[in-house]
Amino acid sequence: MQFDASKLTSIEFSLKEKTEAKRMDVIIEKLYESIVVNRIDVNDNLVASEFRKKTFFNHLFEKVLQVEFNQWIINKWDVDQVGSDFWSDFSALIEIFQGIFRNGSGLLGAYVAECLAKNEFEYQLVEILQNSFPEVIIELKQIIIDFDKIIATNFGNRNNIQRTLYGQNPIIGVSGNHRRDVSRVATQFRMPGFPYVLFTTDVLKEGEDLHLYCKDVYHYGIAWNPSDMEQRTGRIDRINSSSYFQLKGDGEIKFNNALQVFYPYLADTLEVNQVAKVFNKMNKFIETFYDPTEVGEKDTKAATDDIIKEIPSQIKSFLSSKYDYETFEGLSLHAKVELNSNENIGLKREYLVSKLKSVFDGVTQYFTTFFTNPVLNERRFLITANINLDNRRAPLIIELIKGEVFDEILFSIQSIICRNTELRSRRDRDEIKLFLNDKSLNLLENNDFLLVQKKMSLETEINELMLVLNNVIQIADNLEEEYIGSDLEI
Repeated sequence: MQFDASKLTSIEFSLKEKTEAKRMDVIIEKLYESIVVNRIDVNDNLVASEFRKKTFFNHLFEKVLQVEFNQWIINKWDVDQVGSDFWSDFSALIEIFQGIFRNGSGLLGAYVAECLAKNEFEYQLVEILQNSFPEVIIELKQIIIDFDKIIATNFGNRNNIQRTLYGQNPIIGVSGNHRRDVSRVATQFRMPGFPYVLFTTDVLKEGEDLHLYCKDVYHYGIAWNPSDMEQRTGRIDRINSSSYFQLKGDGEIKFNNALQVFYPYLADTLEVNQVAKVFNKMNKFIETFYDPTEVGEKDTKAATDDIIKEIPSQIKSFLSSKYDYETFEGLSLHAKVELNSNENIGLKREYLVSKLKSVFDGVTQYFTTFFTNPVLNERRFLITANINLDNRRAPLIIELIKGEVFDEILFSIQSIICRNTELRSRRDRDEIKLFLNDKSLNLLENNDFLLVQKKMSLETEINELMLVLNNVIQIADNLEEEYIGSDLEI
């Protein structure tokens, strides 16, 4: 990776950037802006010390996670995508790691390191993790290895990573009576690290999968319907679950790789009768699965005077088909008919990319100077740039989004007003929203930024699109100057 060292000779921080975390954000943005394809010969000794200092993550990736991280780099690096996909993935990985150390299983180690050696925090934390918290290192390695799976399952919108990882606990419970965001807890449970144990009522019986890193289910409550019991277990018993990948790797079923379902109960109590009754009903459900004449009776009571000598064993054999599928021949190859796609439904990828390329060319021609040159990411249908607007930064994002009607795709033109943390007042946000609504614009609020948005048809002429784009970034910059009084460095 090459940097234009002439852009790294000095750095200044504003009054708002008092904490190390905020200053590090500014340093990282400066580094992003200075990346070049070909090296520019400048005396490296002129580079400011802030850019030379290694962070904790530098030490972590170089000393503890070197093998996994190097492989991640090899898998992700693509010269044609520098500045787009690679950096998006890298930023997401860092955000997940930050969540681990700020809110999750790495927090205690970080606190101890801060107390023991504040001036050598980076070295101290690596040593503490290796000696006292090896499980955290294992979790970090797993995140790197399973990065794509974690992102695809949990973060369709990457702007939600930071917010999702707030409020982690080693053991957590959710129910309909809690104010907790149930989906956020479920997402945390689908990742390595906290929470290790999740207690839940039927609020998570359906709608949320919990399977990626869990293969033990304990049913402390009993549902009288066998289907309900299967529905609860089905939160874990899924394709791409923890046991699924272990079974594929081992090639045979063992206790350690199989999904385990437990039914704990108190001896010599009514719970024994309840569990015995449910087990009998579950066995009968399996035995009569192919008998259409069998009618199950609804019975939700367990008799207190029944003496249960032992809990019935559950049927563990696989169901066998009653149909003669082995002799079924199916259609012959001669009867095969080619399927023809309906060309009038949807939009082809080539068409969408061509539209983006036209806009990309328009941006590079319409605007003369940039803080960060425009980048077109065809795979994600995304254009990013940082325009020089009278020596002020005007971050620009153009992406394709789904419209309100079937197969409608629109341009979403966005420009950043400020960071989310810089404008917390709901009154100010509502005021901005009303102002933008009057101008047929939208206010977007994501995990990191407040943005001005305008949706436009793909058929909009380029000249008109450039005028709208210029209006969006101008309004966003005016709002930033009015409410924040500074220029966001991004």
